[in-house]
This record gives sequence, C-alpha cells and structure tokens, in this order.
Amino acid sequence: MADFARITQSMSEQRLEALITLGMRNCAYLAGTISEGPWLNEPQGLAPWMACLIPPDRSFAFGGIPKEAGIPVAGFAPDHSRAARLIELAKQMRQRSLARARIGLDMDFASASDLERLQELLPEATFVSADLLLAKARASKTPQELNWLRKAIAASEAGYREMLKEVKVGISFQDLVTVWAKAVLDNGALPINTSPVSWMLPHGGTSLRDQPNAAVIRGPGIVEAGLVYRVDLAAISGGYFSDQKFNFSVGTPRKESLAVWQEHRERQLFMEEFVRPGKTKREVFEACQREFKDTDEYAWWIHGVGMDKHEEPLIGSLLPAAVDVRPEITFAEGNVVSLESSWLEEDMYVLRQDGFERLGTIPQEVAIV
Repeated sequence: MADFARITQSMSEQRLEALITLGMRNCAYLAGTISEGPWLNEPQGLAPWMACLIPPDRSFAFGGIPKEAGIPVAGFAPDHSRAARLIELAKQMRQRSLARARIGLDMDFASASDLERLQELLPEATFVSADLLLAKARASKTPQELNWLRKAIAASEAGYREMLKEVKVGISFQDLVTVWAKAVLDNGALPINTSPVSWMLPHGGTSLRDQPNAAVIRGPGIVEAGLVYRVDLAAISGGYFSDQKFNFSVGTPRKESLAVWQEHRERQLFMEEFVRPGKTKREVFEACQREFKDTDEYAWWIHGVGMDKHEEPLIGSLLPAAVDVRPEITFAEGNVVSLESSWLEEDMYVLRQDGFERLGTIPQEVAIV
C-alpha cells in the first residue's frame, strides 16, 4: 500500500496542496484498490478512474469502493465517462477550498484534453508535474507491498518446481508452461509471462554472432538432451509482479554453456556488491559497462518491479538513454529491483542500507534433471 507519510512529505516539499492521478496504476496505488483482477490491464476497465490525495484526510477516488488505504478515502461512483468525472473532480476540489491550489498531476498519463479541461474547470489553480514524486514513491516498497511481491514470487517458484518434475526429452514447452501456469493459479497468483529460450547452441557455435537464430525456440518447441534452457517467468499477486529467470538442462550440458552461465552469474554478484542506497543511475550504469564484457551481445538491465514489471530505477546496456530518464531518482533503501545480468539471468531483490536482500529462493544454478 502507498506510503502516505512519504508522499505527503514530498508534497509539502514541493508546496503541493493536492495530488491528482489519472493513470490507472497510480490511481490504484493511491486508493489502495490493487487486486488480482484483470481490470488492471484492460483498457475499458478503470480507464476513466481518478484519485485525489489531499492531506490530511480529504482524499477521494472515483470508481468502486476503495479498500482501507491508511487514511480516510471517500469513494464516488459518478458517470463512467471521462468528462463527467472531470466535472465532479473539479466540484469536489472547489468544495474543499482548493479552487486556487497548487496541484500535482501525473502528466505522463494525462492527455492534453484532460489537462485543458481541468484548467477550464479550475482556471485559478496551478497544475504541475508530479510524475517524479509518484515514481519515487512507487519505487520504494512498504511492508505490505513486499508481502504481495513475495507471494507472486512464491507462486511462480512453486510453478517452476512443478515444471522441473515434468521436464524430459521430447516434452513440449507448451505442456511445461501449462504445468507452471496451473501451479501458479493453485498458489493464489496469476500467471503473466513465460518465455523459453535454449542458449546452448547445438551446432558448434559459441556465441549468438556465430548463429544468431540458433538460440531462439520457434514454434511449439520440445526439450532436447544436453541443451541449457532459460525460462523467463512472471506472476502477479495483489497487482504486484514477480520477474525471474531459471535455467535447466536434461543431462550434462556443454562446458561452453556453463562458462557463459557462470560469467553472467558473476555479473549479478557484481551488481549485488556495487549497488547501495544513494548510488546514482549514472554511477551504476558506468560501473557495469566497465565491468561487463560483450554487452552488445549479452545486454544487461536493472529495473524496478512493482505494479509494473519495469518501473524506476531503469538502466541497462541497451537503454543508455534510460539513465537520463528521471535522473533525480537514485537507488534508495526499500527499492525492489530485478538484477537482470543478461537475457539468461534475472532475480529479484530489495535494497537495504547494507546491501541487497534476495527475494527469490530457487538456487541460482543450472538445474540438471
């Protein structure tokens, strides 16, 4: 659930008297109505939803009845059209003596017509961007948010363990994915993403440059002996994502494959040791670029995980421009991040003052079945 103490402190620092969110996930974040429901990804779901935070106790949201959010939140269910909700929002602001307020707005999600209409309805108010404020707030997770993340991870890992029981030569990845997805559902989460890749190149190549298409499973795909497979799995619990990669082989894999895996595992270990609260995105990017080899062939990423799979802070070898996206965001205590050392390796961590606490529990190894 949102850390309202931090948010209201940030609002005070920016002299904001109110904070309006129009983006679905930002609305859900403020109003505390995150759930496993598919509405979060449906454009017709809560697209016209709106939430407004007004310290200390005059906040409100449109759409359904908000759950307990840590502060009193009034729920409204007016007409579902965007126009009607904007009119009601302005009415509620005037009733709260905020017609001339300095108001933060998540402008990354507000359309030009939304902003124009709000300015017409509240002509004496001042609207400023609150996207950085919300990005910083969402990057640092509360204990309750961590609980949702742990549940998503636990369900996905339970599915992977069931998948491993079924791995054998000749089985299709479609069948393995079905086993994983059923176990995720049985463990109270939703299966979101599965992406299998074989990364031991079977025809003598030692890199993707040698055989650029050999590593990608095409069509239904079946498991072969001696190949190392990577599966990229994600589940969602309470609106929060897991995002992990696991590796396995039927029988002993080639030494070259294990050498690649070990190099990328060492990348993860470097990230774990280097990143600390207060490190800037630029510092981390440059350190990783200096340390890692073959970053064009084996790209790496560090990204936040929460209500989206790729939240701030976001950097990586294929995304140098992302270092300059909201550069004011540094790594902070409580950030949940995915250390994705390449398209072969990825796991989730929460950043503490003295380093990372790993949230995943599956051994970080190539499982031989």
